[in-house]
Amino acid sequence: MEKFTVNSEYQNMILFQLECANLTLQIEVSNHSGYWEWEYDVFGSRWYRMNLKNGIFFEKKGIKLKKIEQQEIKENFYEFVRQLKNDPKYRLKLLPKLDDEMRKVWNLV
Repeated sequence: MEKFTVNSEYQNMILFQLECANLTLQIEVSNHSGYWEWEYDVFGSRWYRMNLKNGIFFEKKGIKLKKIEQQEIKENFYEFVRQLKNDPKYRLKLLPKLDDEMRKVWNLV
């Protein structure tokens, strides 16, 4: 697994990407009227926009993923968050931007 990259960074938006064996993951953190929103995308055999609820990433449109796919996505996103958390440049930038759901994962990894 590679180290994450920053695809773009502006005052109100940061787009991170992580290349995995079979997947490419993206996390976009953007400010909407003072509220930081986290969006999660998975690119593999298909494109998925993911939601995060109670530490579980699931497909936003309600498409049922196979257990093995869901587990692979979860493990890779957790590694992604672990890398962000350990990065000296982005750790402090992201801490005040964490929403409740991401904070749970952040504290877990």
